[in-house]
Amino acid sequence: MQSHRVYLEGISYPDALRDVTTPKESPFIIGPPIKGINTYSQPIDIDNNEASLCYDARVVRGWIEPRPGTDLLHTFDTDETVMYVKEFATSTGGYYFFVFTTKSVYYTTDYDTYTRIPWYYTTGTATTNGTTTVTGSGTSWKTNARSGDRFKIDSVGTWATIASVDSDTQLTLTSAYPSASGVYHIDRYFGGDIDNTFWSVIDAYNDRIIFSQGIDPILYTTPPFTTLTEFISNYASNFGTIYADRLIIGSVRESPMSSPVDYPFRLRWSVAGDYIDFSGTGSGYKDCSEDPFDITGLAVMSDTLLIYKAYSIMHCTRTGSATSPFDFKVRVDSIGCFIPGTLVSLGDSHFFAGSDNFYTYDLRSPKAVGDKIKDAFLDELNPTYSHRTHALVAEEFNEVHIYYPDTSSTTPNRCLVYNYDLLAFTSKWRISAIASGYGKQYASDTWDSSPGVYTWDTWTGSWDSSELLANKPLNLIAEDNKLYKYSSSLTDAGTSFTLEWRTKEVAVPELHKRIFLCRVRVGYYTQTSGSLLVSISGDGGASWETDRTLSLSTSATSQLKYAVADFLGSYDSIIVRVRSTGARYKIVRIVLELTPAGEI
Repeated sequence: MQSHRVYLEGISYPDALRDVTTPKESPFIIGPPIKGINTYSQPIDIDNNEASLCYDARVVRGWIEPRPGTDLLHTFDTDETVMYVKEFATSTGGYYFFVFTTKSVYYTTDYDTYTRIPWYYTTGTATTNGTTTVTGSGTSWKTNARSGDRFKIDSVGTWATIASVDSDTQLTLTSAYPSASGVYHIDRYFGGDIDNTFWSVIDAYNDRIIFSQGIDPILYTTPPFTTLTEFISNYASNFGTIYADRLIIGSVRESPMSSPVDYPFRLRWSVAGDYIDFSGTGSGYKDCSEDPFDITGLAVMSDTLLIYKAYSIMHCTRTGSATSPFDFKVRVDSIGCFIPGTLVSLGDSHFFAGSDNFYTYDLRSPKAVGDKIKDAFLDELNPTYSHRTHALVAEEFNEVHIYYPDTSSTTPNRCLVYNYDLLAFTSKWRISAIASGYGKQYASDTWDSSPGVYTWDTWTGSWDSSELLANKPLNLIAEDNKLYKYSSSLTDAGTSFTLEWRTKEVAVPELHKRIFLCRVRVGYYTQTSGSLLVSISGDGGASWETDRTLSLSTSATSQLKYAVADFLGSYDSIIVRVRSTGARYKIVRIVLELTPAGEI
């Protein structure tokens, strides 16, 4: 509670408020449109329509509304972490959704049932003698098995766990295995951890999804997804894409895989039209050693392959030559993609985090877009684990969601939202996600129907609302071994979150620097009942007046309505705070009216 000067003793404040006349000063109006957040300038110096703070909200077309909630889709085994998701549409019209974990890859067609795709090694034969020792003949187990993988001899049919790989021809199991000999299977798990991020590409010619995480050989699978197969056994890579009808891989790990050599600056490409051939005519490699930094991303724009490094951007273009197919030029030599997981495509430009700012790049020159939030972001970002930052493009809202770890966390626990339509960072979400992606939405609603009783003829809201688009992308995030989808709920898997939005700091005119009425009028639309909590601060946000609870009216849902909160006090400046939990609405305008109360 603010401290106030005593003006008249014995005054009845409720009676006084009823007698207040129309404000003598022009009101201070915020919106429309309501803009993004600005933490670079002092709160009193920012644009009138900007926010000094915005948590768990979304700014859409100039109004404020709560961010999406999350619903749990699936829980995987406790010893694996979901790292990557990818959709895959086949040439015959089939649709599959893949989930990559630190151990395995799964597919689903309905988001309900997930089938693990095994990765087998079966070369040679194996013999067991009733102990924990397994002897191989014609086997290469040092390269193709790990502690924790599963082993069985087919004639026995019982799976056991590998405790250690002792040589190419000997394994030790965690328990004794019956005596047997012959054909065997090793069911392999991936070798990476949460610091090894997957990439994938779709080979449309052969209905294959090709992937790697920089540790295991490049793998692929194809319908009906009964097994994973080594696509290129002597290479792994941290990045991959398709360009000029070739598979391009960057930041390469090369054979032998039992003792691999890492080339974090190397780019390799296959023969044109044959993604698996990395030795034939037209294949090749380039060590991008123009500067001492690693490759941090590959992305195609127009007819140009962009090779991102921490402090540079290289263009790769076609030459027309069969034997030397590419020309390379460093086009940007001071700015690059410093945090690899933030590189995403916005269609006609790329978005990424540099070492000092967020940027977009459209083949001409990088454009800094994060001036108003960069210092706060860099101060909050945990530098030790910044490489775990990743970004998701929510196309239906023209947003990039940047999930990052703050200084209190080793994994991403915050999300910064950039709206590339408004060209502004609009909110910070208090939400955790180790990975993100999107898939196809399965829904029965159409433009002619909506959840509940509404139809095209009776619905009075906006028909481009995310809740009504049956075919919108399904945005997904993962935390530990759980996969979630964005939803219209106001909870994160059942746990409520609170929207909080603060105005700039408004200076109070000299004639008001005594007891006065501060009236906050909130203009909103809503179709569901709920309430807002409104307060003001006169000391820059250090303390706040007691919240006023404003009930939201559901009458005349298509009309702009106002809810009013009154405060009586003495302030040099004012910040308005709006909070809510469990209400769905759109705030379009906030009007701050200051009325001297000297005549009361």
